[in-house]
Amino acid sequence: MANEEKLTMVLADGTSIEVTPDGSGNWLSDNVQASMLTSENLRKIYITGEKTEIQLENQVCEGIYPYMGTFGFCLRDKTPEEIIQETLDIYAGAIAELAEMIGG
Repeated sequence: MANEEKLTMVLADGTSIEVTPDGSGNWLSDNVQASMLTSENLRKIYITGEKTEIQLENQVCEGIYPYMGTFGFCLRDKTPEEIIQETLDIYAGAIAELAEMIGG
């Protein structure tokens, strides 16, 4: 691993995970679970350490995998298309709910 600095990753809901970068853009953690890495939780992420301060927004987890006795996971930026689709899905849900309220 290129960087052994232990960091704290704080997700949007306040969940805190101890992580280490693997040197290839992935993160390693003994405590990560798929249920933590939801779209809502990956909207804003703060990663801090003694020499590090990173803020990420609109991330997507590409998966969690076993790695040398721990777990690795990869985050990436949402594409503009994914952000637009997410917004459209919210609007579609709101419209359907409003139509149900009006239609009875």
